[in-house]
Amino acid sequence: MENKEYLQTQNKKTKRRKTERRLSRTFMYLVIAVIWLHSMMPPSISARESGFLFAFLNPLLTAIFGGNATEFLLRKLGHFTEFFVLGFLVWHNINLNMKTRHMDKRYRFLLSVGCCAVVAFFDETIQIFSGRGPSIVDVWIDIGGAFCATVLYNFVMRFILKKPVK
Repeated sequence: MENKEYLQTQNKKTKRRKTERRLSRTFMYLVIAVIWLHSMMPPSISARESGFLFAFLNPLLTAIFGGNATEFLLRKLGHFTEFFVLGFLVWHNINLNMKTRHMDKRYRFLLSVGCCAVVAFFDETIQIFSGRGPSIVDVWIDIGGAFCATVLYNFVMRFILKKPVK
């Protein structure tokens, strides 16, 4: 009787993990799609979108950065933020799916940031074909966002939630 209850509990946990993996993977692919769709926008639409966001966020940006808030800064923050979210999701997916393979944490960390770097490279390549100029600076900002997300994820898990990522 106890064995049957144990198996049912394990079955529920397995189903929950599979659902979590599917949802996490789906969100990750959606973020990549949004990043690449933004890169496909022609320069005029991209400038209009940035102008609208800048007008909306200008009071906040001015409060944080003083009079130095520009549309250029907003674009760079956008790159950082997109890849911060992507870096978090990629790291989370790698830990969900590869933990059982006993991969070293450093290797998983490099894999996570490396995957984001590949997405950033394709992001800037897409911009060539959409009439916008690619920028190596944007690739580094993207990698920085992914790196910061991965570090913050580990910090939160280890020091705040007391669940170290192994």
